[in-house]
Amino acid sequence: VARVALARTPVFSLPLQHPAAGFPWAAGLVEFEESWGEASILEASAAGGAVVTITGAGFTPSDSAEYECDFEGYVRVPATVLSSREVVCTVPVWNRAAGVVRLGLRRRGAALVRVWREANADPLGVNFTTVEVWRDVAPLFASIDASETLTLSGHGFDVSSPYTCVFVGLDL
Repeated sequence: VARVALARTPVFSLPLQHPAAGFPWAAGLVEFEESWGEASILEASAAGGAVVTITGAGFTPSDSAEYECDFEGYVRVPATVLSSREVVCTVPVWNRAAGVVRLGLRRRGAALVRVWREANADPLGVNFTTVEVWRDVAPLFASIDASETLTLSGHGFDVSSPYTCVFVGLDL
């Protein structure tokens, strides 16, 4: 049996026949197994909400509830199987410092193999970057004659790193 991808169980099989005499797989069975290869986006706001489409083969729409997107074990979110070739999930709100994490796909808790053309590709995931984002600033108005604390709120900030506010275009 020639394996197309590593996984736990075959999704479907096709007979393999090759007319050339002496070909090592002159007759046999090729098993196509559940695997994935690409993610539609590799960067998103730490505020969450972006939709990632994962493409591959052998996904089972009737078992959609069994799939999860795994953001390096920090956060797992439910995935929805759209077809045997597409799974989608929503990037969660990131409550840790923004940065690069490995995005993977799981079914029934087990990591699905990633099949990719690159020789050095990670078989279990791709690098996914979360980006800091600030949503609100308070106060909106302040006197320039007094000291005022400015508060920015958002997601993905690194609490162990210092931040500096830069005011552009002010003639003080």
